[in-house]
Amino acid sequence: MKKVNLSITLTMLLTTVMVFGIISYILGDSGEAFAIQHYGIQHVEKLVHLHETFALDSLITYGFATLTQIGSMWFIKYKKLCIGATVVLTIIGFVLLIIAGHLGTSITYGK
Repeated sequence: MKKVNLSITLTMLLTTVMVFGIISYILGDSGEAFAIQHYGIQHVEKLVHLHETFALDSLITYGFATLTQIGSMWFIKYKKLCIGATVVLTIIGFVLLIIAGHLGTSITYGK
């Protein structure tokens, strides 16, 4: 596979992550209402805002990763810098996403 094809594939993958991340973030408020109704406000309130913060931070980080990946395709002079930034931002976004997922599980299962 050519590097151009891999670059396009990565750009499409990051864009897809962004679209589904935005959808998930928008639907989070209805999830919060459901959790409060089923698990009680005291349990949910402790974690839900922290969960929301990590989810938003992850979404922003993946947004910057997507932009730097697109930049690596357009600005050939800075391609290595953009690719390095994409890798770093993707790893940071993944760690933030894991933390947000853990907090979401803690809200749901009370652990």
